[in-house]
Amino acid sequence: AEERAKAFTTRAGEYDAHVARSERFLGIDSLRRRLVRHTHAATNVIEIAAGSGRNAAWYRSSTEEPHQLITWVDTSAEMLSLAQTQATNRGLHVNTKVADAEDLAPFPDDCFDVVLDTFGLCSVSDPQGVLREMKRICAPGGQILLLEHGRATCSPNGSDSWWPPRALLLVMNRVLDFGAQQHALKWGCWWNRDIHRAIKDANMQVKRYETHHIGTTHFVILEP
Repeated sequence: AEERAKAFTTRAGEYDAHVARSERFLGIDSLRRRLVRHTHAATNVIEIAAGSGRNAAWYRSSTEEPHQLITWVDTSAEMLSLAQTQATNRGLHVNTKVADAEDLAPFPDDCFDVVLDTFGLCSVSDPQGVLREMKRICAPGGQILLLEHGRATCSPNGSDSWWPPRALLLVMNRVLDFGAQQHALKWGCWWNRDIHRAIKDANMQVKRYETHHIGTTHFVILEP
């Protein structure tokens, strides 16, 4: 956790500029918007690994949702400082807390009706443990919303925007494996993580599972 926080702290100043270019090109912003839309009717929302607050634009403002409580957590205080600026600029009242996604002990069981994570499972050492913590803090009837990148796979429920042939998935995974260590050293992110396996092992009900970008972007809605 300390090494991960150090990586993001070191890169905090350049992170948004680097990510924004690729996300605009790939249409990630529209996937973020679709996912965060599921928080709009919620009363108590937590975003895990909130980073620099890249999802701030897609929340409803605190004027529109005056009774909604929003909490953002991240291992990097520097990232959360950027996130707080984003929230203020968007009219969001957000509680920020430095916390490890693998140990959400500051939060009791069943305390949030929506748990959100975008591109966080790639940067933790124990993704199954993080998913267990998400499940623990999510109230019955709530939702766990995930947007992740990882190993290329076909959508389990057949709702892909494009269903890639198996040969192309294999090639894509070889490319990810080849550059994974260098990417992790620079950005603290393992982009070849098996997200589908981690979610399957977490033993939660899958309401929706889409894959995009040759199976490497995972859009998932779960119930605990």
